[in-house]
Amino acid sequence: MKKILTQAESAVTMITNLLLSNKKCHTMTMVALLLGFVVAALYPMTIYASGVDFNPPPVADGLFGQLANWTFEWVAVVGTIVVGVGAIFFGLGWVQQDASGKVLGLRIMVGGGIVAGVGMGITIM
Repeated sequence: MKKILTQAESAVTMITNLLLSNKKCHTMTMVALLLGFVVAALYPMTIYASGVDFNPPPVADGLFGQLANWTFEWVAVVGTIVVGVGAIFFGLGWVQQDASGKVLGLRIMVGGGIVAGVGMGITIM
């Protein structure tokens, strides 16, 4: 397990160094992110106020359904914890004036948000 974590850490470090060392790649990444935010902000959506059932029905009945619901609830909880860990990494990078620490913290936060979203999305379905 420790070997896998070390390999993952070295891969993240290598990718971070590659992105930060290549100015053209870094600029293109920032332009793509900015364009994505602009498109998301301008995307029209109609939102209706309606009664929403916040206690969704189970995914399936029986033992499998209970196990699936329990698993996805815990996936959402773990994703939320990972977001918190990413926030701590981001804060430490900010305090230490470490750009790679900030990037790592933001990446961990985004990853945790995706995991939490998947867990919450499946329990709602």
